[in-house]
Amino acid sequence: MEDSALYSMDAGHRAVIFDQFCGIQGIVVGEGTHLLIPWVQKPVIFDCRFQPRNALVITGSKDLQNINMTIHISFQPEAN
Repeated sequence: MEDSALYSMDAGHRAVIFDQFCGIQGIVVGEGTHLLIPWVQKPVIFDCRFQPRNALVITGSKDLQNINMTIHISFQPEAN
């Protein structure tokens, strides 16, 4: 990461600012171009878009047959 006073947040991403002196600030930064103090502050970027996951589950039935299931899970982290 280059040492610049500007950073840009893409759509669907959020950031919190880590300050070397104060720790993590309580503000969530959204899309757009933002300012920070170089060498003192660092943005920690999170992806807040819907993300799909597939989980393969192998289970048994009452008559001892193996059942293969694929479960599709879509989740999205809360932005605040």
